[in-house]
Amino acid sequence: MSKNLIVSDEYINEMASYVDEQGEIFEQMMSDYRNILYLLAKSGFSSGKFHSELLAYVDVAKSLKGDISNISTCIKKKLLGFQEDIDERDKYVY
Repeated sequence: MSKNLIVSDEYINEMASYVDEQGEIFEQMMSDYRNILYLLAKSGFSSGKFHSELLAYVDVAKSLKGDISNISTCIKKKLLGFQEDIDERDKYVY
């Protein structure tokens, strides 16, 4: 029985672009989320324990800034690297 692996370069490129775009969108959503939490802490809950804890949570959320972009960039590089590896190995087969 023959075992053939078919790899679509077009699909890999599409997925790499998709992951990159979704990373940017999600990063923007997280930025909006952090801003909303900050506004809640400053105007909706201007004092008290909940205010303090919400500000601490906002600080934690701020520490994640850029992480999603980094992850999506890493995934994109892995996808394109996989494609390059397959292309390199195909040289010896075909």
